[in-house]
Amino acid sequence: MVIAFSLLFIVIVEYGRPFAVSWYYQDEYSKLALECDQSMHDEAALRAGTSGAAKDPALEVSGMVGLAVCHQYDVLRKRMLINGVSEERLALIGLKGLENEQIPVNRMVDPHRMDRF
Repeated sequence: MVIAFSLLFIVIVEYGRPFAVSWYYQDEYSKLALECDQSMHDEAALRAGTSGAAKDPALEVSGMVGLAVCHQYDVLRKRMLINGVSEERLALIGLKGLENEQIPVNRMVDPHRMDRF
């Protein structure tokens, strides 16, 4: 009886917990992954001067504040990893979140343009 309960406990901890955590947090993780990605693109555009207003201190501070969501994303990512969710599962959830949002191609490309050539 003790062995059966021990095996059941191991199965629940190793397989049930990661599944439950993944299922519970997937919407929040997907949302934070998208928001962090967008804030990194915005900050990169401001830093590179592609927006035309990179010298405005208010916009610079706004870009830095926008990156605060990346901290929330990182904390949730670590919490999910600690609870057994695999890196592959987290990557899939993040990619699905980015795919579900219909982000225009020019928004993704603008920070990467090389206008100096």
